[in-house]
Amino acid sequence: MISLAQEYVPWPDSASIWVNTVSNVVWSPMQPTPSIVLNDVNYFCMSGADTVISANTYKQIHYCGESYKGALREVDQTIYFVPRDSVNEYLLYDFDVQPGDTLYDVYVGTSFHEDFSLVDMVVNNIDTQVTHGSMRPVVYLNGGTWISGIGNHQGLFMEPWPNVSDYLLELHCFSHLDSIYYPWTTGVVFGTCAMNVGIETSPEAAMIQVYPNPTTSTITLQTETPLKQAWLTDLAGRRLMPMLPIGTQWEADLSTLPSGMYLIDVLTQEGKKGVSKVVRE
Repeated sequence: MISLAQEYVPWPDSASIWVNTVSNVVWSPMQPTPSIVLNDVNYFCMSGADTVISANTYKQIHYCGESYKGALREVDQTIYFVPRDSVNEYLLYDFDVQPGDTLYDVYVGTSFHEDFSLVDMVVNNIDTQVTHGSMRPVVYLNGGTWISGIGNHQGLFMEPWPNVSDYLLELHCFSHLDSIYYPWTTGVVFGTCAMNVGIETSPEAAMIQVYPNPTTSTITLQTETPLKQAWLTDLAGRRLMPMLPIGTQWEADLSTLPSGMYLIDVLTQEGKKGVSKVVRE
């Protein structure tokens, strides 16, 4: 049995960014695998600012550069959350657990709305995962996967269960100070999560299809709109390689890249931009 106390990574208290995404899973009779089309994105920031609620000190969470989301505090490897316009404290994460434990009334968000539910979760297993060159405890539940010091793999406040509506909820990126810790990376990745993960702003950009996704090697990009260029980038927006035009399609070979999530940044002939994402297994 793995001891969380030996590996536990405390919750960040400043200079942190969480990028949550909602994507549509688009099926086409012409392709064997679905395309993942980015539909919505939210950025949560923790600057380090404090707030006091019912005599307890919390760290504020904001929609980055915008409104107040709520406040977090950590007590004995347990993370509590107070939503905005409330003084009620709810359990968000608990890493002081063992397999078989039941956690009651866990705060669960509903996509990007302020509505939430309180649900009971059962701890199925505890393991560790290497990211940014060090081990972190991971708690597997019947309602998601919790990562010590990071959050839920489906988002900081996102609903943590599978859905049948062909949409995908993900923690797209997490960074603290000057390093990216999620998606998983065995090496050290410097930088912060990109604050311009693209929501398609034009009909042309929304028509991007990437397959196979996830992939282990070559990906193909297909769009009904002629492209001027297409680049594969990391989550910080750094260009890694150009995609090459092959007839009416664009291709790139990801086989030499580490496993993880990447972005495809496209520019149409008319100067409109779009972003999609691809997972390298």
